This record gives sequence, C-alpha cells and structure tokens, in this order.
Amino acid sequence: MMRPAGEVKVYLHREPIDMRKGRNGLAALVREGMQQDPFAPEALYVFVGRRYDALKILGWDRNGFCKPSTQDPRCSLRTETTLLPMASLVRS
Repeated sequence: MMRPAGEVKVYLHREPIDMRKGRNGLAALVREGMQQDPFAPEALYVFVGRRYDALKILGWDRNGFCKPSTQDPRCSLRTETTLLPMASLVRS
C-alpha cells in the first residue's frame, strides 16, 4: 500500500479520461499532458472519469506505480465526499 512520507503534492488532470487506461497510459498523460514527472516520489496524480462517477490516483511507490481507485474495495476513498467537490473544478 502506498504511504507517502512528508509533503505530498496532488495534481488534478482537469479533463475527464477514459477509465480503461492503465498505469502506463496514466503515466504518459502525466508526462505529456500535464508536463510533470510521473516518477516523482512525493506527488499524486488524480484523474476523473468521463461520467464524473469514478476517479483514479497514480503515484510512484518505491519500485512501481500504485494506482488505487474508487472501485477497489480496499481503497479508503469515499466517492460521495471526493467527487462532488471536484466536479466543479474539472468542468470549469
């Protein structure tokens, strides 16, 4: 499980994405679309689905990408509290 230590920067990809994208596709979006380093150890990248009902978070964890999502039963994110405030950010 990913547990960042210290200060963490969170970046929101403002355009909705195709939720079928995997770790490599999301890393490519970070590198080329957001002009950020997907391997930054203290950064998390948040992506919202086209229907604004799901999100994915990508982060580098020691030796690989960690990608919790709202559809993972072990994920502690709550869809209701996370997506509603973000919907206005993404759509604007």
